[in-house]
Amino acid sequence: MCDLLLLALLLFSLYWVSRNRTEKRSILQDQKRLRVINALGHAYSSISLVNIKTEKIEIVKSSRNMKPDQKGDILSKVHLEELIQQVITEPFQEKYREFINMSTVTQRLEERETLSFTAQTVEGRWLTIIIVPQGYDKTGKLSTVLVANRDVTEEKEREIERDKNLRNALAAAEHANRAKTAFLNNMSHNIRTPMNAIIGFTAFA
Repeated sequence: MCDLLLLALLLFSLYWVSRNRTEKRSILQDQKRLRVINALGHAYSSISLVNIKTEKIEIVKSSRNMKPDQKGDILSKVHLEELIQQVITEPFQEKYREFINMSTVTQRLEERETLSFTAQTVEGRWLTIIIVPQGYDKTGKLSTVLVANRDVTEEKEREIERDKNLRNALAAAEHANRAKTAFLNNMSHNIRTPMNAIIGFTAFA
């Protein structure tokens, strides 16, 4: 009887320790998630938590592009598709769908810490969207990710202007090089003609 009581107490102690560890791990994961959300919250206009398996989208911070009926806790796939068509300009829509495809996100995140994609909106502005790993299941497999986006129009316009200036500088350098080559060819011809005459007269003399 005494042995059974000791065994029961031992099992209960093990269960309690295991439960405390699980709860502690869960609390630490939640704290880590909150830190990431707080860090992203200042820079990103829209943040969502996505369950990879169920593809359930929980809105943490909503964008001004969302309609009132889309600003609930959960965003359905239908509403997500509506948002893509309303916000993302047509040439970028298919790439955006591929980027947020949850069936491939785990594999893509094995190769890098975060994923990012930049697309243009129908208003002509530029958005950068990032996917950040968030939660893991008991087996250590990625279960949830954060999807956040922010307006990078000013940065993108500076980049486009820089590229344009580089292309103009390259075109100017190529033009100058062609002009220099043409000048040298002409000079060579102009010098060679009288030189040939002088050489010819010298030989004749």
